Amino acid sequence: MSCLPDPWRRKPLLTPVFAFWAVLPLCFLAPSASLSEILDRGAVAVPMEEGGMFFSWRWSKKDGPKTTFHLVGVDAQGARQPLNEQPISDVTWFRHDADGASERSHFLLVSDDGHGKQEISKVSTWQRIHLVICPRRDIIDHIRW
Repeated sequence: MSCLPDPWRRKPLLTPVFAFWAVLPLCFLAPSASLSEILDRGAVAVPMEEGGMFFSWRWSKKDGPKTTFHLVGVDAQGARQPLNEQPISDVTWFRHDADGASERSHFLLVSDDGHGKQEISKVSTWQRIHLVICPRRDIIDHIRW
């Protein structure tokens, strides 16, 4: 038996109720699933030297085995022209040999026949195939060749 009055008596610092509320926010900080980047299709069109365009894009994590791709060109008046005759299903590139493709806007239509979903991605057209990088002269002078 203690001789100290009740207000002076030591009480436990960590009660079960306090412990529950202290640990609860930590449960929401831990990820429940693996984290990954959210990327778009990355669809690009590159003009070829011999004429025509080369199209390329990425597979998505959501793509199923029945996913098909269609490329569509849209001219300045808004007229649509399909670029591929058959749906593309096994590769992520397409070569269009007709001239005049660089003056159009292009879109990639992605359809999944199994679920009826459809996605439209704008294709970025590269005007320059390469980029010239000029290094600083003061850095080059210090390099021993």
